[in-house]
Amino acid sequence: MRIRALAVVLLALVVCAPVLAKERSARLRLSRAAPVTAKGSGFKPLEYVKVTFTMGRLKKAHGARATTRGTFSVVWPGVTIQSCDWRVVAVGGLGSKAVLKANAAACTTLPPFD
Repeated sequence: MRIRALAVVLLALVVCAPVLAKERSARLRLSRAAPVTAKGSGFKPLEYVKVTFTMGRLKKAHGARATTRGTFSVVWPGVTIQSCDWRVVAVGGLGSKAVLKANAAACTTLPPFD
């Protein structure tokens, strides 16, 4: 009986191993539009991350070090989102990557920017 129970547990571990081994994927979000502030999570602990904000012809890059929990925050002082043509890309030195783009469909319903 013990051997059967052990066999069932081992089989369950083998079947579930790929699901259990998956890491949380890296994610980005904008927390403020003025000044533009991006927050990342799910990056590897203490990973150096290069974060690039692009809007039209404007391109600004910042470096950040992820915390032990894999989070970071980057602020671009003096930069405000003024169109629906923006993108934020975060690439970590240990392989993490996340991309955040403007949602053009949602943006068409917003009032025009000043």
